[in-house]
Amino acid sequence: TILFALLAVLFAVVMSVWLVRKINRPLDEARRHLDKIAEGDYASRIEIHSHDEIGQMLVALKSVQARLDYDIQEVRHAANENLRIRIALDSSTAAISISDDHAQLLHLTPNAEQLLQRVWGKGDSRFQAGKPDVEGRPVQYEFVGQTTGLRRRCRRICKQVRSARRGIRT
Repeated sequence: TILFALLAVLFAVVMSVWLVRKINRPLDEARRHLDKIAEGDYASRIEIHSHDEIGQMLVALKSVQARLDYDIQEVRHAANENLRIRIALDSSTAAISISDDHAQLLHLTPNAEQLLQRVWGKGDSRFQAGKPDVEGRPVQYEFVGQTTGLRRRCRRICKQVRSARRGIRT
């Protein structure tokens, strides 16, 4: 009976070591892949060897890796495209301004910035530079102070143009 008990203990030890390795190897592999993703490596190949819970976790990790890689490539593509457009705008000799749908200027070419500074002066309170970009140049401008007066003047000019057009038609 002592021999049988020793064999049972030995079998239990061997089975526990085998079970721990069977669980730890895929978890270590998942951890290594997560470390690579955290470092920005989205191209490492995730191989799935089982279809149990750990295998399902690796499948989910593989889809997260693919989605992150796609999203980051899209952001890089958009950033490169925006940079090319910005370089083209900045090398233009025309005074170009770009604003959003809330009438905030998002970008001014150097000539447009010089024109506004000549018209209003550098210290004018109606023209203020916003947050600087990576190169330290302001990318967001705000018209402050007399914006309602500017809007009224623009509306008045538009009405005059419309009435002039009506006068030409009759």
